Amino acid sequence: KSIWTDEFSIEMDGVLSKFGEIHKEIMNAVEKEYRVLFDPIGKHYGDKEIKNWNSCHIIKDRKIGVGMEKYFPVTIQTIEKLKSFYGWLFISILEPGAHIPRHRGRYNHKLTCHIGIDGLDDCYFIIDGKKIKWERGQYFVFNDFSYHEVIHNGDKNRVVLIFDLFHPELTNEEIKQIKYIEI
Repeated sequence: KSIWTDEFSIEMDGVLSKFGEIHKEIMNAVEKEYRVLFDPIGKHYGDKEIKNWNSCHIIKDRKIGVGMEKYFPVTIQTIEKLKSFYGWLFISILEPGAHIPRHRGRYNHKLTCHIGIDGLDDCYFIIDGKKIKWERGQYFVFNDFSYHEVIHNGDKNRVVLIFDLFHPELTNEEIKQIKYIEI
């Protein structure tokens, strides 16, 4: 199964209730600290470098990045409260004209959540032949192991908050083992 949005509706209510504050934190960072906080993704999928794609890692490997609490206190607090939070949270910025080619993640034990922040016009996420359009303050959850791609034909930077979630079909023991193995 590729799309898991409905299975997270109750858990995501808390995130969406804080969307105004999260949006403000992210846009302040994008507008005021872009050159300091954001780095090119580079060679992310094979040997082909994806140009015009930048990110700011807020939490990686279950550790909050140095200084990130200063810029994203509400975002961090809100996402860390999610029972199924996997431990990776970042902001993705895709410049106009950029294309993230069809690819898939390495693992089937985690899902990925995207929340639309800004610059979402004429930018599409394609998974299993379905075209999904980001909307400001709305989210979708998908299985990162499913093939997907992004096409950005808009005229503004597309800003999306992305974080991973444990697959809902995992048991608590399996989640505990994955956390132990990945440390």
